[in-house]
Amino acid sequence: MDLLTVEAIYQNGMIKPLTALHLRENERIRLRIERRHASAQEEARNIINLRGIWKDRLTAAEREEDWVSTTVATIRRESAHRVEQLAREIDEALFNA
Repeated sequence: MDLLTVEAIYQNGMIKPLTALHLRENERIRLRIERRHASAQEEARNIINLRGIWKDRLTAAEREEDWVSTTVATIRRESAHRVEQLAREIDEALFNA
């Protein structure tokens, strides 16, 4: 019995290996699922990827005159500011690590 360990991702109801498996068609295999937790660095990069999340939505909501759009725009602006601030701190921490 050969043992092969590969990283995979679960997406849209399917397990997708991140590397080629080199298996034969209809070959029987046994899977063992082991949850892998993201490292602090991976989680930091996920936060950094949120930069600009509200960029295109702020101006459209700000043009509206109703209080809902104004409130939503304010929340988006504040969360965008927080994400930017956190991303800068993470960038700095990763750079200095």
